[in-house]
Amino acid sequence: MRPWALVTPASRGIGLELARRLLQTTNVPVVATARKDTDQTKENLLSGLQGVEEDRLHVLKLDVLDEQTIHDAAAKSSALFPKKESYLHLALCLPGLLFPEKSPSQIDYEHALLTFRTNTLGPMMLLKHFSPFLPRKSTSLPDPNSTQLRGLPQEHATWATMSARVGSITDNRLGGWYSYRASKAAVNQVMRTFDNHLRTSAGENAVAVSLHPGTVKTGLSEEFWGNVKEEKLFSAEFAAEKLVENVAASTPSEWLVMVGDSGHLRYIWEFVLLPVDGGGNDEATLLAIALLQRVGRLTILAFGSPRYKVMKALVKKQILALRLKRSVTAGKSAVELTEMVRLWLALEEAGKLNAVGGKGTVEK
Repeated sequence: MRPWALVTPASRGIGLELARRLLQTTNVPVVATARKDTDQTKENLLSGLQGVEEDRLHVLKLDVLDEQTIHDAAAKSSALFPKKESYLHLALCLPGLLFPEKSPSQIDYEHALLTFRTNTLGPMMLLKHFSPFLPRKSTSLPDPNSTQLRGLPQEHATWATMSARVGSITDNRLGGWYSYRASKAAVNQVMRTFDNHLRTSAGENAVAVSLHPGTVKTGLSEEFWGNVKEEKLFSAEFAAEKLVENVAASTPSEWLVMVGDSGHLRYIWEFVLLPVDGGGNDEATLLAIALLQRVGRLTILAFGSPRYKVMKALVKKQILALRLKRSVTAGKSAVELTEMVRLWLALEEAGKLNAVGGKGTVEK
């Protein structure tokens, strides 16, 4: 079976850089989409790339606000990659729109509706028309060590949708951005639901995740660059590099999981240290401790040398992500996690919890 990749949209920003990254670091054909001017988009995607075969890139017209264009793009993809011979190994879905309301009085009905159509319904329609290309349980995937999967997830196909940290309910401490926050929270639910579907239809052959790239220098966030520390403001090229690296590094048995919300969702959250009070009693730290108790190990993740150097010193105060087994997290409710939090808070206060260098132990 021949794998291929999808990036939609890919005409600018992170999407453009993700498609370019896949062309540079993988061997698979790439389907990229644009609302208009597909010829110019193809030229931009190939510009400056050395040693990339142009016939690996297929640029199709697609507008997430127009389901017919999604249907047509899927039909063209089917002609390019017949299901009996090919399957979709990596889908990166990135539609995004932001109207930054600061108070309820600023909520505009048409703007909010457009936000949901773009950020939530758009990804849903992409699932509807492109998810049939993902492998099923019976699909024989290429050998993980084959050159076909260079730069891609080795043991499974991945459907990844761009979410945002502001879509977190428990992490919402500042308010504002009503429609954007709600649309991203909704798309997280969509991805959770779709991942459940894949457990049945694809087994270990395919997974669904939500991505958070941090604050990236794109048109979406341009108005807010001045409020972001320089070291936390990323170029689209850098964000694409790290997103592809981490999607490719994940396996069906190990996941990067956001600390917060329900705790059993499989997310990849990039570049963000969740805010904590440093005293060990904040929600993020407690949930991390609870999950650590469940799996017996904790992995702290950081990106870039400066962050890596300080992570060990912050292991008890700053929790970025956990690496968990799927069987551990599946079906765990927020109530169950809360009970584990209470247990581990008691253990910590009793001096029976030791967290050093990313490993946790409990004195019996």
